[in-house]
Amino acid sequence: MADIYVYAYVEDEPTEAVLKKMIEYVNSYSRNRFLFCNGAPVITRGYGNLKNTACRFLRAEKSGIWSIFVTDLDQFETVHSLCNNWFGLSCFRQLPSQMIFRIAVREVESWIIADKEGIAEFLNVAVANFTDLPDNISDPKQFIFKVIRHKCRNKKYKEMLPLRGQAIGIEYNPQIVSFITNNWNIENAMNKSPSLKRAIQCFASRLSSI
Repeated sequence: MADIYVYAYVEDEPTEAVLKKMIEYVNSYSRNRFLFCNGAPVITRGYGNLKNTACRFLRAEKSGIWSIFVTDLDQFETVHSLCNNWFGLSCFRQLPSQMIFRIAVREVESWIIADKEGIAEFLNVAVANFTDLPDNISDPKQFIFKVIRHKCRNKKYKEMLPLRGQAIGIEYNPQIVSFITNNWNIENAMNKSPSLKRAIQCFASRLSSI
């Protein structure tokens, strides 16, 4: 068994929790394992900071440093257009083998609600409120807000909703991170989200190639 120490960067707390759960899952059945440098993924607080950090690692590709970056597709039409915007490359497969770049389609929330049974139970709403095709939702975070706004009665979930001028409510990150850490079934989510399944397969493939 080989321990591969990897620098990891994400935009926010939910993505940090998701990445930690993904690596834990892959490590559980792989011959080798990834270990985060400094203990956990670094939260960069924004798309621009994450992009700039990724570009610095690309320039240092010959150093032999392992790195993982997870971002959202967001406003980009395709994975290839995002990769071109960030790195000037037509495909992220052109990145160095020790630099792992994964994109949630369209947001990390699509991976989260891909475990529709889990998120429905967590929010205490009917599973019929969620879809079998979460990667097709254009704005997964707003989708969650809509379910909470119209279906949830518990005050702590209502406090996940943004007030005027806010992107998220005060309880959004704590509640979503709690769900990911304690309840999110990654295997169920992989069955509904092709982009999550590809990310897991990518991590496993890199570990098996060492």
